[in-house]
Amino acid sequence: LVPAALRGLDYVGTVAFAASGTMVAGHAGMDILGCTMVGTITSLGGGTIRDLLLGRTPVFWFKEIEYLLLCVGTALMAFYAHDKLEGPVAEEALWWGDTLGIGAFSVVGAQAAASVGMGPLVVPIC
Repeated sequence: LVPAALRGLDYVGTVAFAASGTMVAGHAGMDILGCTMVGTITSLGGGTIRDLLLGRTPVFWFKEIEYLLLCVGTALMAFYAHDKLEGPVAEEALWWGDTLGIGAFSVVGAQAAASVGMGPLVVPIC
């Protein structure tokens, strides 16, 4: 149950980060390609850097393609539905998604560092 819940929260964070990155890019005037790239990089960038620094290649989203698909799908939806993603209810939902995602990303990062033998001072940083 715990691994499934963690995976679910990881997906929630992935979607929230992709949506928020896409919306920021859209407000900056980017087109659909730019918004999709910014949303995807916002969502997957931290884990990609973590994996590269830990020597874990290929990076996680090469092996678990669902993360990339979630990002691209979310970015496309956020781009086309941006007017519906604004307002207090949407902002609250994104805030909770970001919050839960950060927690999940922290646990997943610590597990990744521990799995390659990093010490107790490095594990919390990842």
